[in-house]
Parts: sequence; structure tokens; C-alpha cells
Amino acid sequence: MKSDAARLALVVMVLAVFGALEELLPKFAGVGFPLLLSVAMVAAARWNVASWAVTAIAAGAAEDALASLPPAASATFFLASAALVHWGEMRRLLFVLVYPAYLLWLCAWSRNHAGNLFGSLLLAAPIGALTVAAVGCFVSFAARRAGIDER
Repeated sequence: MKSDAARLALVVMVLAVFGALEELLPKFAGVGFPLLLSVAMVAAARWNVASWAVTAIAAGAAEDALASLPPAASATFFLASAALVHWGEMRRLLFVLVYPAYLLWLCAWSRNHAGNLFGSLLLAAPIGALTVAAVGCFVSFAARRAGIDER
């Protein structure tokens, strides 16, 4: 029970900080750093179903609010992709492909896409993979420091 409360506090802190960073960090050819999407992916790879599902929905709702998207546009994609990461076999490949797929998903939901779609998709794969790796290192470090999942 103590671990669940600590994990919830960690998720709230990480979503608040990474949501702000996602808006403040520069974008390259219309492609930013998918910090909130990466939080959902990392949670799905490391935690139990209830924890990562709540984290994915919260991260998606935060992304919808920050990007002025329709309700549940990002939350449904985050939840589905987190499920693929949790139950899928090739996690590393999914870490690379999920951000370009999310950009295509956003093109379906919104009319305006900054820049060239093909160029954005080419940049999205390495930026997304590096962001997932960096977020994974940060969440792992913060979870160790917070004493989450210690017996």
C-alpha cells in the first residue's frame, strides 16, 4: 500500500514536470520530445496493469489538455500503445515506432500539422527512441530514490 501511494506521488510529479518540459523544449521541424508518451511507455514496461493503465490515461489527458486536442484523443492512443508495450514481444521496436504512429494519429485528429509530414516521421523515430530511453532512466532513478517497490 505504501508503494502504491509513493508510485502515485511519483506519477503526479513526473507528469507535471514533463508536461511543462514538453511545452518548453524546442521542436525540430515540427517534432518535439514526446515526454508524456514516454512516461506511459516506461510505466507499461515496468509496472503492473492498474498502475500503467492509470498512468497512460493521465498522461494522455494531460497531452490532450496541453495540445488542445479533443477529449480522449491522446488518452486512447497512449492506453493502446502502452498495452502493446506491456503485452507485446518486441518492446524496443515499439519504443521506436510508437511516436511516428502517434504523429499519424494526430494528423487524423487535427487539421494543422506543422511542417512536412514525411520529414516529421523521419525525425520522430530517433527522437522518440531517445526520449523513451531518457525518461526510463529518470523514472528508474526517481523510483529508486523514492523507495518504490522495495520490500
